[in-house]
Amino acid sequence: MGSNFTNALVREIGRNYGKAISNSLLGDKHSTPIRMTGGSNGNSSGGTGRGQRVKSKIDKAIDKFEIKGVQATLGSLLNIHSEYFSIVEEAQSDGKIDTSELIELTSYGNKIIQILNRGQSALIDLGSEESSKKVEEKKEEVKDFLKVLQTSYSPFLEKEFDKKPLAWLFLPLSFLGFDMLYFSPKNVLSYLLASIIPATLILARLDLQTEWFLPVFGLVGLAAFTLPIWYGIIINRKSSKGYWGYIKNKKKDKELKEFFANIDKSISASLSV
Repeated sequence: MGSNFTNALVREIGRNYGKAISNSLLGDKHSTPIRMTGGSNGNSSGGTGRGQRVKSKIDKAIDKFEIKGVQATLGSLLNIHSEYFSIVEEAQSDGKIDTSELIELTSYGNKIIQILNRGQSALIDLGSEESSKKVEEKKEEVKDFLKVLQTSYSPFLEKEFDKKPLAWLFLPLSFLGFDMLYFSPKNVLSYLLASIIPATLILARLDLQTEWFLPVFGLVGLAAFTLPIWYGIIINRKSSKGYWGYIKNKKKDKELKEFFANIDKSISASLSV
């Protein structure tokens, strides 16, 4: 049988995992971003060795489940419940959140609620109201965890992405280093980057006859001349602060919203059982 997950421990694990999801989605700068993995279309990402062993245990527990006597049936149901929260504990302890993991937790939760329902009905038929009540408690714990998941991503689904109506205009301007002024106006680097070309033009007009002028003008001029390459083509493509960062963030926001909308439908169906 799996670990003994008390009601208090189940609530703590669920709360911690839900908080991690909420922080990631709502932009906590210290949080780990949610990874869009193979699981976003229903495929498993593989996971760690321990994670695979934990899932193997719950799969075996589910496959072996059958209605027998009161004690055997109750023991099997409690074991399935415990193995499920072993998966949840594994998910929240590794410090990473990805879409395949969330699909597994939701899918197993749905499946286990159905099994607990079936087992509970069987225990009532076997004349054990007390055992049936124990299973009801365990079923509510699974439902409570799924409700925590719902609560963690609901604010994200309701939050509108910060759309930039003039974004299209800054695609050509990004090759001149001006896009970050629009997409990241609070970042000091936005102003340093945007000042390279104006600084070059100002220095060219000054044409000072001093020792330091030519080297400085040469460096600034070289930076300005090659700006479309080193920033427009190379750095900007990888940065999250400029035009292409905005495009990538917009796409990821849409994908995550679609993903969590599907997760929400699945959880809502489970909670209605």
